[in-house]
Amino acid sequence: MVRRFWRILFLFVLAVLLAASAPLLYLKSYFDNPTNMANSPFRVKIERGMSVRDVAQVLKSQGVIRSVFDFALACRLMRAKIQAGEYRIPPRLKPTELIRAFCPKNIALRRVTIPEGSTLKEIAGIVERSLGIPAADFLMICNDKSFAAHLGIKANSLEGYLYPETYYFEPGTGARKVVERMVKEFESVMGQKYQSRIDKLGLTLHKVVTIASLVEKETALEQERPLIAAVFYNRLRRNMPLQADASVIYGLKDFDGNLTRGDLKADTPYNTYTRKGLPPGPICSPSKASLLAALYPSDVSYLYFVSMNNGHHKFSTTIEEHNRAVWRYQKRRRR
Repeated sequence: MVRRFWRILFLFVLAVLLAASAPLLYLKSYFDNPTNMANSPFRVKIERGMSVRDVAQVLKSQGVIRSVFDFALACRLMRAKIQAGEYRIPPRLKPTELIRAFCPKNIALRRVTIPEGSTLKEIAGIVERSLGIPAADFLMICNDKSFAAHLGIKANSLEGYLYPETYYFEPGTGARKVVERMVKEFESVMGQKYQSRIDKLGLTLHKVVTIASLVEKETALEQERPLIAAVFYNRLRRNMPLQADASVIYGLKDFDGNLTRGDLKADTPYNTYTRKGLPPGPICSPSKASLLAALYPSDVSYLYFVSMNNGHHKFSTTIEEHNRAVWRYQKRRRR
């Protein structure tokens, strides 16, 4: 009876050990074997914001791995962090090698994201960080009037014409190629399809882009942009100064984030308080929503707007209405 008990206990312990070791044996087998049988390098595109499981799904869909769960588990065990980008991955890698292959040196294409409302200076900084192109070299090309003309842009610089979008470039891509790609994207959005509308407005493309850039900087709300554009058009028709703070800021050499009365009086080509009409050119790269707002402003009689300090603006037709709005939303709050 005692002997039978010990036999049963032995078999039970053995079963527990085998059960416990099975996952370890499986993991050892998984880590020791190549994830796929490809004989040539392949490319994998990882989008920004993808989770480890999302990455695993992409790899499985391309036949790189067999199990989403196994790859995701391996990433967690290795505490792997996979960056966005398009990677060139060697063939026949073991799971650990595959995970380590997702490092910056294997990125086949460099991701460059230009936010809406970026200035040339800001874009140059983004390009330098993403592609290693010196910001000064990039700006020199963008401010080359002859190069702008070569690209079909009738302006002194390419401010406003580098379309805000996410791009992918091969490592080593030169500044001119980068600029050409961004201008081409702008042309794909605007192109010739809006030329008749521009002619109907009695404007040039440059002036439309300038108005759109002002709109872009004045509001982040898409539904307000046609209203902001309408205010600018109405003031231009009445020969009133636009009084756009964003344009004044653009013209200041050393803006510290605090727009003063002295700044509003400092006369520069971009000071829309001291000078009537549009500034010489765009002050940033406007989004499609702002470009459309400049092309199709709202049919309203507003001449003024003021921030309500909640992301929205209060629009007014008369100076009396505007002064009351300024008192309500600005001056009274400061007391």
